[in-house]
Amino acid sequence: METQDLVKVHTIGYTLEDVKVEFLHDLKVNVSGTNVEGKATEIINIPRWIADILSSEKHVKIHDKDMITELKQAKVKEVSQGDYNLSTLDKNFFIRLKAYMKTLENNDFNQVESMLKETLKIKYLVTRNECSRSYIFCNDRSSKRISFTIQG
Repeated sequence: METQDLVKVHTIGYTLEDVKVEFLHDLKVNVSGTNVEGKATEIINIPRWIADILSSEKHVKIHDKDMITELKQAKVKEVSQGDYNLSTLDKNFFIRLKAYMKTLENNDFNQVESMLKETLKIKYLVTRNECSRSYIFCNDRSSKRISFTIQG
């Protein structure tokens, strides 16, 4: 299976997971057979794909994990693991980070991208005895592909 296909499959799984949302006003709606109902300021869990639609229409605010903190923690974990040990990340870490980065302004985006590259470089250096590796992160905002490749 190609890398892009794997990313699509995991992204679909990610969008099916529940996320906490806060209603910005009273709302009762049926989205593709799923009833969503809530009062203003009420917080409930709904599937992420529905939350994304309702958020884009300014009906709800999504309460998600702070990805900056998680990225910093991932970097610290990589540094503290030492040589020849890789830390494990949440299975949807990069998908969540990608979704988060889409919401950022250009300056903030560049700073987060820089932190990501540093983290990936550390992750690679731990496995430097293996063949060369490529870590690819897609930036959908400008429809260009950002490749971060380190040759060992």
